Amino acid sequence: MTSPSRVLVFWAWYHRTRPHFAPPFFALSLTATLLIRHFQDNWVLASWAALGLGFILAGTVERLPRWAIIGIVALVALRLLSVVGSIIWGAGNWEASLGAAMWGVPLALFAFVPRGDRVFPWFTLTIGIHGVLTAFNLPNPPYTTATGFAFAPYAGLTINPNLGGGLLALGIVFLMSRGRGAMFLAALLFIPLVLTGSRWALVVATVLATVLATVLLVRRWPKKDRFFNAFTCVTLVLLFVVLTIGVWLPQFYTLASQGERVQRDLQERLFIPETVSLLPQGMMDTPGLHNVPMRIAAEDGLVSGALWLGLTGLALARRPLASGAWWMMVAVVLLGMLDY
Repeated sequence: MTSPSRVLVFWAWYHRTRPHFAPPFFALSLTATLLIRHFQDNWVLASWAALGLGFILAGTVERLPRWAIIGIVALVALRLLSVVGSIIWGAGNWEASLGAAMWGVPLALFAFVPRGDRVFPWFTLTIGIHGVLTAFNLPNPPYTTATGFAFAPYAGLTINPNLGGGLLALGIVFLMSRGRGAMFLAALLFIPLVLTGSRWALVVATVLATVLATVLLVRRWPKKDRFFNAFTCVTLVLLFVVLTIGVWLPQFYTLASQGERVQRDLQERLFIPETVSLLPQGMMDTPGLHNVPMRIAAEDGLVSGALWLGLTGLALARRPLASGAWWMMVAVVLLGMLDY
């Protein structure tokens, strides 16, 4: 074969196979985003580069409805406007607002990733590594970087155990939605999830995993035994979780004393700032506010919060009911109610 012929063959092979190389780069971009510790971190550039390479290899973008494109563009514009707003009428946290925009705005491009269902299977590799690091409490705290950043215990690849717990919860829901073959792997992720101490992530993962397991098993049982077997399955799963929390790990969860603490946490995470308005104001000094739509409304304006709710609702409505993507969206929405 002559040299030009080899070039043509390689070029034809490249064009035929390059879309298959795009999902790993999109997953790598998400992984790099998790590893960002400060806004001058090299992982910021790594995330952007992997995202750009993913789109180049894909050679196309997801075709979204017009309303989705308008909503996403508006959210990005309001986030950028919040940097200006923080200087003119906000709290003056323009540096933090600019950093948040640098980190968050590129993530909006993930809405245009083609065949996004092929990305998360690759990202589960990151979740698996994160689960192992969490289970063995690595990097072992106290560990402080040159910039003074201290890793929290049982946070794995993330900077916060609650964030780490949410990531594990997403992995559990994704694996459970894949069918019976992945249920064992999903069960293994409950071990590092409990170690993170994230109560809300554990609740979301337990409830959705129980529902998915019940749906999966009910389909295989005779109709006359379905109700009894489904009830037994739910009872056993909940009993296992309660025993795991109350007996094995009392240092993280003391069930008898959780009532007052839960009430206090809910008040802190769901409180409505008095300064919330239509105008984007940038980053606010409200670390306790964890509700995602409320935080977006407080920092980027009420219109932005309403846009987030509208886009989320329409996205759930467009997905096939009870599909894997639908369950993932439900998990993200539930986690975002009490954790950012």
